[in-house]
Amino acid sequence: GGREEVNNLSWMLYAADVSQSVSALLGMIAFFGFLAFVGLMVGWFSTYDQPRIFSWEDQEKKTAAHEKIHNTLGGFAKVTALVAVVCGITASVIPSRNTIYAIAASELGEDVLKSQTAGKALKALDAWLDKQIGEGGEK
Repeated sequence: GGREEVNNLSWMLYAADVSQSVSALLGMIAFFGFLAFVGLMVGWFSTYDQPRIFSWEDQEKKTAAHEKIHNTLGGFAKVTALVAVVCGITASVIPSRNTIYAIAASELGEDVLKSQTAGKALKALDAWLDKQIGEGGEK
């Protein structure tokens, strides 16, 4: 029914209103995620070699801590890269406000054309046009 169509139209108008905000937020998350990824990769590469160990330090403990930091940086880099890519792609495919308005107008127009009133109006318009054409031809 008609109530459901109006409700869908309301949701479309709401989506149009928030689409720009959501797209901007996701774009910002993607940008900062990329920056975090670059920083983490710099840290990961800087911990790639074995740590410097002096004779008085515990070699096993320092090596284990260094490897843990290296692996943690690599894990966070993967997560931030994934977040940045997903948010960037999602931000780019969210339709603009005008596109959503056009979709809503198209849906509403289709519903109007399918209604009985629209059918009667088209028949009345056709009859009126036929009458006008008929009167114009007689003169």
